[in-house]
Amino acid sequence: MSKNKKFPIIKILQSVFSALLGVQSDKYMKQDFETGKLHHYVIVGIIIVIIIMLILFAIVKFVTSS
Repeated sequence: MSKNKKFPIIKILQSVFSALLGVQSDKYMKQDFETGKLHHYVIVGIIIVIIIMLILFAIVKFVTSS
Protein backbone atom coordinates (compact mmCIF):
# COMPACT_ATOMS: atom_id res chain seq x y z
CA MET A 1 0.00 0.00 0.00
CA SER A 2 1.40 3.39 -0.85
CA LYS A 3 1.73 6.30 1.55
CA ASN A 4 -0.63 8.42 -0.55
CA LYS A 5 -3.64 6.14 0.03
CA LYS A 6 -5.84 6.69 3.05
CA PHE A 7 -5.75 3.97 5.67
CA PRO A 8 -9.39 3.06 6.42
CA ILE A 9 -10.70 3.64 9.95
CA ILE A 10 -11.79 -0.01 10.14
CA LYS A 11 -8.18 -1.13 9.69
CA ILE A 12 -7.05 1.32 12.36
CA LEU A 13 -9.72 0.04 14.77
CA GLN A 14 -8.70 -3.57 14.05
CA SER A 15 -5.06 -2.76 14.70
CA VAL A 16 -5.77 -0.90 17.93
CA PHE A 17 -8.04 -3.66 19.28
CA SER A 18 -5.46 -6.29 18.33
CA ALA A 19 -2.71 -4.32 20.03
CA LEU A 20 -4.82 -3.82 23.17
CA LEU A 21 -5.45 -7.56 23.32
CA GLY A 22 -1.83 -8.39 22.50
CA VAL A 23 -2.60 -10.49 19.43
CA GLN A 24 -1.18 -8.24 16.68
CA SER A 25 0.98 -10.23 14.24
CA ASP A 26 4.34 -8.94 13.02
CA LYS A 27 3.04 -8.80 9.46
CA TYR A 28 0.19 -6.44 10.34
CA MET A 29 2.30 -4.41 12.73
CA LYS A 30 4.80 -3.70 9.94
CA GLN A 31 1.94 -2.86 7.57
CA ASP A 32 0.51 -0.43 10.13
CA PHE A 33 3.85 1.33 10.56
CA GLU A 34 4.34 1.60 6.80
CA THR A 35 0.88 2.83 5.84
CA GLY A 36 -0.75 4.47 8.85
CA LYS A 37 0.09 7.61 10.72
CA LEU A 38 1.04 7.41 14.39
CA HIS A 39 -1.38 10.09 15.55
CA HIS A 40 -4.34 8.16 14.09
CA TYR A 41 -3.47 5.12 16.19
CA VAL A 42 -2.83 7.20 19.31
CA ILE A 43 -6.13 9.07 19.03
CA VAL A 44 -8.17 5.91 18.38
CA GLY A 45 -6.36 4.08 21.18
CA ILE A 46 -7.05 6.86 23.69
CA ILE A 47 -10.72 7.00 22.68
CA ILE A 48 -11.11 3.22 23.03
CA VAL A 49 -9.41 3.19 26.44
CA ILE A 50 -11.66 6.03 27.66
CA ILE A 51 -14.77 4.19 26.42
CA ILE A 52 -13.67 0.98 28.17
CA MET A 53 -13.02 2.90 31.40
CA LEU A 54 -16.45 4.58 31.24
CA ILE A 55 -18.17 1.24 30.66
CA LEU A 56 -16.32 -0.34 33.60
CA PHE A 57 -17.13 2.66 35.79
CA ALA A 58 -20.83 2.39 34.87
CA ILE A 59 -20.86 -1.34 35.62
CA VAL A 60 -19.18 -0.88 39.00
CA LYS A 61 -21.50 2.00 39.89
CA PHE A 62 -24.54 -0.09 38.92
CA VAL A 63 -23.40 -3.15 40.88
CA THR A 64 -22.44 -1.23 44.01
CA SER A 65 -25.65 0.81 44.09
CA SER A 66 -27.83 -2.31 44.34
